[in-house]
Amino acid sequence: KLNMHVLYGRLHYETPGGLTQAQYEADEQQARPAAGHIPGAEDNKAAVNQEGLLAGVVYSYRLSAKWVNTTTLYGRFTRMDNPTIRNYSKVYQPGFGGRNSIRYVSRRGDALLQYVLGAEVQQGYSYEETYQNLLGKTGTLQQKNDVNNLNTSVFTQIAVGYGRLLATAGASLNLLRVDVTSHLPVYNDAHGIFNNEIAPRIAMSYRVADNMAIYTSAATGYSPPTTEELAPTGGIINL
Repeated sequence: KLNMHVLYGRLHYETPGGLTQAQYEADEQQARPAAGHIPGAEDNKAAVNQEGLLAGVVYSYRLSAKWVNTTTLYGRFTRMDNPTIRNYSKVYQPGFGGRNSIRYVSRRGDALLQYVLGAEVQQGYSYEETYQNLLGKTGTLQQKNDVNNLNTSVFTQIAVGYGRLLATAGASLNLLRVDVTSHLPVYNDAHGIFNNEIAPRIAMSYRVADNMAIYTSAATGYSPPTTEELAPTGGIINL
């Protein structure tokens, strides 16, 4: 069985900014006005313009009556222009990844046994440039960062059920490697590896009725740092 999907999105919205109490009382519908030499949100055409493309294929192959192998390949690209009151940023984010899992399912009467083993690799890039905002147009380049991240995950899960009772136990192991290069305002190059210990999870459910179940679970999770956390505005790389 082969599935394919493509998603394209285009987004635009204006960001009028925040108001002081006095500005709000004067006109609660106004955009943030100019402050000294800094133009207001309307003058600088503060907004978010974003385009995104996501595409992938999923191929499932039944090896036997109880074994199924599923392979997924996908790619994405995001482009964002973000003029703000203080600056103008441009972000380009291509990426791709792949995932493979093998699943075993066995049923005998009211008994169920299911096992899953798989791995996933994600490669992402982020190219960020921050310019001076000249009334909605880019001026002098102020900051430039390149981020290269590689995320690898291995996971497994087993589920055992009998009648109305179902119990599951699983675990995952994650590895994230990040390379950050800051070109402006100062050159800086850094590498970081974020190892994650095994993250286990267990769950149990009991079907009280055909349309009602009681469910409980306990798990630990893994959340890698975001690009904005590793390469914040100012050019100082945070690992």
